[in-house]
Amino acid sequence: MENSLASELLSEIKRESRRRFILLVICIALLFITNLSWLIAWNLPSEEISSESYELEGDEGSNVILNGEGEVSINGENQSE
Repeated sequence: MENSLASELLSEIKRESRRRFILLVICIALLFITNLSWLIAWNLPSEEISSESYELEGDEGSNVILNGEGEVSINGENQSE
């Protein structure tokens, strides 16, 4: 009787250990998958904003601003190109 009880307990412990090991492997795999997906998402190519430089003539100390739509403003006055 003791032998069968010990065998039954060992069998149950073995089953439970196997289940927990499989759960651990799944959790580790999911951790690597999520980290890899974040790495890929952060390294995807994105739209690069092109920048152009212009030489504008004006008085020394004047404020020249070129906005994203191509409009030029010198000392607060809009200039047409």
